[in-house]
Amino acid sequence: MIMSTVETAHGSYGSSTGNRIGAVAPAIRAKLGGYLAALVAAQRARRTVRLLNALSDSQLKDIGLSRSDIWWIVRSQRSQTGPGRPAHPSN
Repeated sequence: MIMSTVETAHGSYGSSTGNRIGAVAPAIRAKLGGYLAALVAAQRARRTVRLLNALSDSQLKDIGLSRSDIWWIVRSQRSQTGPGRPAHPSN
């Protein structure tokens, strides 16, 4: 049998405390999800820089890039306005 009241040394907490915790949980999940998304984006940006920097100047030229374009590529990747649609570099 599940009890709806928890007895502690400081008193008892009924279902109203559970409702408050339940109301806060989605906000905490959303905040943690935002942090996780930021970590994933930063990791993806570092990987992109690492991979592009590993290419020779000749290889970069073959794909239409120069070494100075790498920063712009990573910036546009992090500020995409939609799936597969990078934001304009001036944004």
